[in-house]
Amino acid sequence: MAAGICRGPSSGRSARSPHTATERRWWDRSRVSLGRVVELANLYLTEAAALPRRDIAPLEAEIRTTITQRDRLAKYLEREGETDLDPLVETIRKNERKLKDLRGQLTALKAQNEPPPPPLTLAEVVAMVADLHNLLAQDVAVAAPLLRELTGPVVVDQVIERGQARPSWIARFSINLVPVVAKLTASRHCPTSPTWE
Repeated sequence: MAAGICRGPSSGRSARSPHTATERRWWDRSRVSLGRVVELANLYLTEAAALPRRDIAPLEAEIRTTITQRDRLAKYLEREGETDLDPLVETIRKNERKLKDLRGQLTALKAQNEPPPPPLTLAEVVAMVADLHNLLAQDVAVAAPLLRELTGPVVVDQVIERGQARPSWIARFSINLVPVVAKLTASRHCPTSPTWE
């Protein structure tokens, strides 16, 4: 697959182009905002690629040592039975917590050592945003969590305005496109999918 080309099942619809002057102005401003996001994302990728690789061998050795200690203690526990071994059980639990922490650190280090994904292009991001309608028009079970990620927390306030018989309800939220675009790129098998994750 060529870089920068996303393939995937077609919805049978093409992305709707803006028809009114207002829609065109909004779309032009959105492209400028998206262009800035793409620029900042690519700058971040460049900076991340310049970071030195970290050696994971010492962490892997510590994990192996902790596993050996835990297994040795578990075998001792099996041989001796269950009487007066609370300190031993607590040590095993402590080793398990340490293993969980070390494995999390190892996963993070491996992710940092991965080669950087290809840079983003404005055309790809615009295509993903244009396909947002198709994604949100899917089954509610699929669309609801994405919409929740897209808007984040929604704060609703009741505002009483002078001269109005009834109060107005005003909802405030901020848009975070990254999780939704990550879902879109993953479903289309885009080469920049790891960038969004």
